[in-house]
Amino acid sequence: MSSSKSCLVLCVVLSMLLSVAHLQDVDESEVDENEDDSAEVDVKPKYLTKDEFNMLVESGDRFVVNFVSPGCIKCNEFAPEYEEVALHFATERADMNIKVFIEGDLQTIRKQGLRRLPSLYYVRDKTPLLYTGEMDAQSIIHFVEVTGRRIHIPLSDDDFERRTQVSTGATTGDWFVLFCDVEHVDCSVLLPMWENIAYRLHSLINVAVVDIPKNPKTAKRFQLSGSPAMHLFRKGKQYVYTLQMRDDSTVVQFAQNGYKRFPGVDVLPEQSPFDTLTENIADQLKEVLPESHSSKLIVIGLPVVVVLLIIVFISRRRASDILPGRTKKGV
Repeated sequence: MSSSKSCLVLCVVLSMLLSVAHLQDVDESEVDENEDDSAEVDVKPKYLTKDEFNMLVESGDRFVVNFVSPGCIKCNEFAPEYEEVALHFATERADMNIKVFIEGDLQTIRKQGLRRLPSLYYVRDKTPLLYTGEMDAQSIIHFVEVTGRRIHIPLSDDDFERRTQVSTGATTGDWFVLFCDVEHVDCSVLLPMWENIAYRLHSLINVAVVDIPKNPKTAKRFQLSGSPAMHLFRKGKQYVYTLQMRDDSTVVQFAQNGYKRFPGVDVLPEQSPFDTLTENIADQLKEVLPESHSSKLIVIGLPVVVVLLIIVFISRRRASDILPGRTKKGV
C-alpha cells in the first residue's frame, strides 16, 4: 500500500514538473516573439529633416533615402517593400553599414527635381545615385550591393587630355562628359541621374564630370556656350547632346547609338604653352588699352611679340647646344 502511494506521489510530482517546464517554454517563445516584434519596429526607416539630409550627404556615410510626400498612394503601397530593404541592411547585411531613411520635406524634394514619387537615392562617397529600376525589395537590395563606389570620373584641367586622349588617339575608349557648375542647382539636380547613367554605361563608355568654375582651361577649349553641357567624345569626334529631354534613358540611348544622328566635329587639340602665352598677352592688352586702340595694337603688335618670343626661344636653344661643345674644347 505504501509503495502504491509513493508511486502516486511521484507521478503527481512529475506531472507538476512537466507543467512548469511547458509554461517556461511558452513564456520564452512569447519573449522571443516580442523581441522579434521590437526588432522589426527598431529597423523601420527614420524620417529625415532637410538639414539632416544635407548633413548626411556631406558626412560621406552610405545610406539609402526614399523621397515621399503626404497623400502619395504609390508611396504608401511601396512602404512594405522599403521596410524589407531596411530590415535586410539592418540584419543580414549589417556589415555594409548602410542606413535606410525616408525624406518627406517638400522643399528638399523640389530641389532634387524628382520626376516621380516615390524615388530612391543611394548616397555614397558624397555622391547620390538615382535608382530607376523595379520598385521591389530584392531589386533594390541587389542594386545597392553592386554599386558601393562612385562610378563617374571627376576630370580636371591637369588630367583631362592625359586620361581621355580625346585628341591624341583615344586609346582609353569613348568618353561621355558632363560640363557644369557643380555648385549650381541646374547641375546638382543632374548629378544623381548622371551617376545612374555612369552605372548603366559601366564597362561600355567612360562617364565623367568637369566642374567648369574650377577648370576654366578645359571649358575654354571646348567653347562651352552654356551649362550644363553633355559631350560624347568618340574616335577623335565630338558629339554634343542638344535634345530637350534629359531623362536617363534618352541620354543613355544617345551615348550608345543616338549620337549618329548628330553632327560630329573634330576635337580641338589641347593648347600648347606657347598658345596659352600669346593668348594671355592679347587678353591683357585688351584689359589695359581702350577698346578703340586695342584691336589695332593687337593686330600690329601681337605678331611682333610672337616673332620676338620665337627669336628668344631659338637663341636660347642654340646657346644650349653650343655651350657643351665649348666645355669639351677647354678640357
